[in-house]
Amino acid sequence: MVNFKEDERLSTLNHSCAHVMAQAVKHLYPHAKFWVGPVVKEGFYYDIDLGNDVVNDEVIAAIEKEMKKICKENLKFETYELPRAEAIEHMRERGEKYKVEHIGDLDEDARITFYKQGEYVDMCVGPHLTYT
Repeated sequence: MVNFKEDERLSTLNHSCAHVMAQAVKHLYPHAKFWVGPVVKEGFYYDIDLGNDVVNDEVIAAIEKEMKKICKENLKFETYELPRAEAIEHMRERGEKYKVEHIGDLDEDARITFYKQGEYVDMCVGPHLTYT
């Protein structure tokens, strides 16, 4: 049995998959707002506010299809850091109100890093794969 917390490679893969899933959701639901997307024993998940939209088997199949498309694009995961004020504005411009709130919860001296693949950007400490 693999311990997901101790297997760095599996954890990195699952965390990268969470970002691909978030990008897929954003393609299908541009109004979606994201909170966190951690690695868990079962793989990964993402807390997502879809407003009044309902998730069902059809929606999950569409998300999986979009994820496969993103993976085939072989997008590079790029990272960058911003000072707190710029990070808040960056997330505010992207309509990510929960990320703005999250920044407010961080220590004043916290490093605020972002990962980008294609047009999708998320506040994250990583690590990630090199490409989708």
